Amino acid sequence: MALATGRARLIELPVGEAIDRASRILRDANGTAAIRIDDTTAGLLDAHFDLARDDAGLVLRGLREVGDSSRTLLGKPTPFRRA
Repeated sequence: MALATGRARLIELPVGEAIDRASRILRDANGTAAIRIDDTTAGLLDAHFDLARDDAGLVLRGLREVGDSSRTLLGKPTPFRRA
């Protein structure tokens, strides 16, 4: 499985750079069982996600335990908590 973030156009089938990138990610993975992501998607994920890099690229390994689950706004804690 591959997840790429970007724009696409829907003509008859979706086309665009995100779909091309996801196809390349899957091709380069050579059938390994993992959730592959592109650099753009990795940049959108926060510290709660465990990412790794191997020879084929970035892999989403799951959720990570984070000590402080408070959200910040401009570097300051907010009253909103993660569930």
